Amino acid sequence: MKNRTKVVSVALFLSVIIMVISFGGQKAEWKGKIEEENGIKVIKNPRDPLYGEIKFELEEDLSIGKEDDENFLFYKIADIQVDKDGNIYVVDFGNNRIQQFDFKGNYLQTIGREGEGPGEFLGPVRILFDKKTGNIYVRDFLRSIKIFDKHGNNLRAIRLEYILMDFELNEDGNILGIFRILSRIPSGIQSHSLVFVKLNSEGKIEKEIAKYPYYRSRRTIGNTTYGISHGYEYNSFMTKIDDQTFIYGYSTP
Repeated sequence: MKNRTKVVSVALFLSVIIMVISFGGQKAEWKGKIEEENGIKVIKNPRDPLYGEIKFELEEDLSIGKEDDENFLFYKIADIQVDKDGNIYVVDFGNNRIQQFDFKGNYLQTIGREGEGPGEFLGPVRILFDKKTGNIYVRDFLRSIKIFDKHGNNLRAIRLEYILMDFELNEDGNILGIFRILSRIPSGIQSHSLVFVKLNSEGKIEKEIAKYPYYRSRRTIGNTTYGISHGYEYNSFMTKIDDQTFIYGYSTP
């Protein structure tokens, strides 16, 4: 087990969240102001929430984690998903594996391990399921998607030409994703773009849906230029409504 002395058993809380919102029997009305200061629109929200105080009641439904069993020790969890049968999949990024549990939290199997061979990971970060086949799709670090059958057997890997930021599956088994593409303009300056694309089952671009600039601070030390992230860059987002409907956006007005 990698970095065992640093591993902390993480409890996964699958909780029922009950949101109680009191509307007071009246239609909520925003009481903020929009003012212009030095040519810039400034939105000023009131101190009190629009719908009053929001109360949460949390009830623990299931906890997964044991200190005496390596199958229940997680090191940097990147994603958690549940399949149609209620099985729970934990993407254990730090240990380069997928841990599968049943709906009661009992350990079922480990999918993958560290390495560069078939069915091996260099840093799994996202897991999705193909509803038609039950196949498991795992985004492995930057430029590959590993595919397993529903029993965890390795099927194949899709090697990608560009860095994949995020992805979803549609009803036809095609991939909708966000690529970060690096190109050089004639002056030699590097230019990054965030491109929303539709890929076929082999990972080739079938359609470019939208394209946005990706700004990142850069600093040169000696002869090497580094990209520096502070977490507040403009970025892209996408989510799935159903097998035919997807929403994507870019974090500017």
